[in-house]
Formats: sequence, structure tokens, C-alpha cells
Amino acid sequence: MFSYRHAFHAGNHADVLKHTVLIAALQYLTEKDAALTVLDT
Repeated sequence: MFSYRHAFHAGNHADVLKHTVLIAALQYLTEKDAALTVLDT
């Protein structure tokens, strides 16, 4: 079973990079006046 410890992983370099890329992608995708569908699993 995959064991994810949020307290250990939150805020590490990969987590910061993930959020930076996500913000940049969302800013790019919302430049146009078009619908945007987001699916978070």
C-alpha cells in the first residue's frame, strides 16, 4: 500500500514546483474568455 505522509511531503521542493507549475498553467488557460473544466482526483 502506498503510504503518503502529508506532514513530511508538504512544502518540499517538488511540492513547491508542482504548485508553481499549476499556477502558471491556470493563468495561461484562463487568459481567454472560454470555459475551463478542472478535474481534481
